[in-house]
This record gives sequence, structure tokens and C-alpha cells, in this order.
Amino acid sequence: MMIKRKVDKFWFPWWPEKWLWGTIRIECTPAERGIWVDLLSLASKDDGHIRANEETPYPLRQLAGMLILTEEELNDAINKFIKLGKLTKTKTTTLYVTKWEKYQFSERHKRRVEGEMSDKKDIESKKGTPILNNNTLNNNKLENNIELRKQIIDLFNETTNQKRSYTCDGTNKLINGRLSEGRTIDDFKHVIDTKYTQWRNDEKMSQFIRPSTLFRPENFENYLNEPYEDPRKKILKVGVSTHASSKKEDDYSKARAIKMKELEAKYKPQIDKAMKTKNSDWMDEIDNKIKEGMAEFSRNYQSEEGK
Repeated sequence: MMIKRKVDKFWFPWWPEKWLWGTIRIECTPAERGIWVDLLSLASKDDGHIRANEETPYPLRQLAGMLILTEEELNDAINKFIKLGKLTKTKTTTLYVTKWEKYQFSERHKRRVEGEMSDKKDIESKKGTPILNNNTLNNNKLENNIELRKQIIDLFNETTNQKRSYTCDGTNKLINGRLSEGRTIDDFKHVIDTKYTQWRNDEKMSQFIRPSTLFRPENFENYLNEPYEDPRKKILKVGVSTHASSKKEDDYSKARAIKMKELEAKYKPQIDKAMKTKNSDWMDEIDNKIKEGMAEFSRNYQSEEGK
């Protein structure tokens, strides 16, 4: 049975903060980011799908012609977006924006709209109808989250071999915050598995495998969109050619590594002091400074390359 296409949209939401400070600015070149905006625009015409008609994909030549790109440029960009988890190929080989629902309305906006609708219903309700106040609603919600919090903390401890407590207010607050945004245990598992696999053998980064880093809202969103590859299932495919990185990419990677070492050296006294005092808030502040320094480096580097 053919799948009917949804009605075209005349616009789609744009989140400046995610675009300016999100991972795509570091992971993709300016040209690739431009192609990504084109693909999002096409996807908005078919509820997240990029396809010629129902279950028929665009021929590469046709799509490249529509976007005024070479086939090689478009193909490389699409493959990269698939690798980053931003695009998905369906069973019929059409393309779909993986997190399309996330591009519609943020959880915060949804909650605000739902709150406005709830307020309107309250005003129109009959007199004498009992209305629960926010504190009562919040308390009930927190009670329902207790079991979920325990499962998430157990999952964290089991994966990382740590012994985090169920009663830590800071951890519980972060978990409740993500649950209130509609996050699931599977989302938490993805973030924990991804960062533990990436950081566990890194002397510098392993210290950040903790709830205060992983479950922080701005970090959780980024980590959740990172692809996870189970190291136990990673198999070397002999005879399959891989795309060699260009000299420009190699130079950029080397420059990033040098900048990271400079920032680590700059903040080393503060890192050592924070570790000795076990001050997690101070460590998070240093972590954010290093991230800001790397983001600024990437913007400046790409700006210079574009001149």
C-alpha cells in the first residue's frame, strides 16, 4: 500500500541556539551546513521525508540539480549526515531526517502551549471544581519518577562501575529535568553507553563520566544525538575501501589537538585543585570553559579557511 505524503508546510521552526552552538558547527564544514539547511527545507515539504514521491527516492543527479550541487558534493554530504545519525535511509532507500520531531517544537514550547491550554480549560470549568495547584502536581510527578530514577542510577552504576547514591539531590534534579522533557530510559542508556565508551580509557575525560556532566540539559541533548557503536560488535571489514581524509581535514584535526592541549595546560592548576577538593561544580565550570574555547577555535579556524 502506498504511503500518502503529508501536506506541505510553508515554514519550519528554526532554533538559533542549537544552530549556533550545537554539534553540527563542529562536525560539519560550512558547505555541508548549507546542504543540511537545504535538506531540512525539502524535508519540511513531506513531514521529515526527502523523496520524489511516496516510496520513491530522488535520483542523486536530480536532487543535486535541484540544489545546484555536484553529485559528488551531495553524495559525500548525505553519507556524512547518515554517519552522524542526522539522516536515516528507510527500507525503500528514501531519506528521512532522524530527529524530525525535534525540529518542530521544543519540549519547553510544548509544555508552555499545554500549560496555556490547561489554564484556559480551568477558567472555563464550572465553579467549585477542585483545581490542583502546581506544587501538588509536581509532588505527584516526582513520586512517580522515584522508580525511574532508581533504574537510571542503577544503569549508570552498572555501566560505569561507580556507586552513585539514589539520594543525591543534584543527580535526582537532573534526572527529573530530563524526564520532564519526555526523555526515556533508553535515552539515558544511549548517553551513558556512548560517553563511557568514548571516555573510559581517556585519563583526562574519564573524570567527566558522572551524572552532573552527562545529564546536564545542554550536554544530554548533544550526547543523545551522537551515534553509538557497541565495541563488542565492531568488526574490521577486510577488503572494503574507506574514504581517506583530505589534507585539509588532517590539518584541522591536528590544529584541534594542539588547541586542546593548550587549553588543558592553561586550566591544569584549576583542574588539579578541583579534583583534590572534589568540587564537581568547579570542574563543570572548567569543562564548559574548555568547550567554549574549542568552539571559538573551530569558528575562527573555519572563518580563516573561508577567506
